[in-house]
Amino acid sequence: MYLKFWGTRGSIPAPGKETIKYGGNTSCIEIRTDNILLIIDAGSGIRELGNFLLKEFKRESITGHIFLSHTHWDHIQGIPFFTPAYIPDNKFTLYGPRGTDLGIENVVKQQLERDFFPVPFSKMKSSMNFVELEKGLVVGGAEIKHYVVNHPGVSYGYRITLNGKVIVYTGDNEPKFQKVKKVVDNDEIIDVVTETDSGLVEFVRDADVVIGDSQYTPKEYKNSRAGWGHSSYLDVINLAVKGNAKQLVLFHHDPTHSDDFIDGIVRSARDILKEKNSDIVCEGAKEGMVIEF
Repeated sequence: MYLKFWGTRGSIPAPGKETIKYGGNTSCIEIRTDNILLIIDAGSGIRELGNFLLKEFKRESITGHIFLSHTHWDHIQGIPFFTPAYIPDNKFTLYGPRGTDLGIENVVKQQLERDFFPVPFSKMKSSMNFVELEKGLVVGGAEIKHYVVNHPGVSYGYRITLNGKVIVYTGDNEPKFQKVKKVVDNDEIIDVVTETDSGLVEFVRDADVVIGDSQYTPKEYKNSRAGWGHSSYLDVINLAVKGNAKQLVLFHHDPTHSDDFIDGIVRSARDILKEKNSDIVCEGAKEGMVIEF
C-alpha cells in the first residue's frame, strides 16, 4: 500500500524553475493497494496520474474511485485532461460533497461544455458514476469518512482507513476564527484570533498521516488572508499535535511560494514541533513523493 502525490499546489498551477522541487500542479493524491485505486481531488496533477495509469495497465481496464473535497477550480481542473476517462471499459466513480449549488455531476459536465472546453463530456466513454456523499461508506475494503471543513462553499475533509492505516486529508480548511478590533492612538488595529476546530481534532485522532492545508505563513494569514478559507502551517501543526498524528505533510502550497520559501516553512514547522516536544514526522508535499505503508 502506498500514497503518492501528483499535485501539491493550491489555487492555481505554478510551473517554473522556482517550483520544481515541490511541484506546480494543483491537488491530486493517489492511494493504492493491490486491488483498489483511490484518487483524492482532481486538480491539474491528475493528468500525469492518468498517463501513468495508461502505461501501467496497458490494455487492461482501470477501475478507480475519485473523491473530490469540493468543486473549486483548482480541485477539478484536471478532469478534462484525465485520459483514462475517455476509454471504454474503464470505470470511475466520482464522490463529492452533497449540497453544492449545481451538484457534482453538473459541475463536471459543465466544465466540458463548448464554451469552456473543445471536447464534450459525451466523448468520455468510460463508465462514469457520480455520488454525493451524505454518510461514510466502504469502498474495496477502504472505510471512508468525511468531515465538513471551514471553506467557502461546501467542502469535505476525508479520513481513509485501509489495511490498518489511517490517512486524513483536511481538504481546504481554515481554523475557526474571529477578528478582534482594537484602537490604539486613534489607529484601528485588527487582530486575528484562531482556535482549532475540536471536531476536526477528533477527525484526525491517531492518524498515521495527516495531509494538511498549510497554504500561508502565520504572518500572511494574520495580515491579509483571514477569511479566505485556508490555514497557516502553525494551524495544521496544532491540529496534528492535538490529534496525536504520527506524520504531518504540509500541502496546498501557495502559488507565490518558491521552493526555497517552502523549505523555510518546513524548517520552521519542524522547529515548532521540536519546541512542543512532539515526535511527529513533518514533510512538505512534493510531486512524486511516495509514502509506503
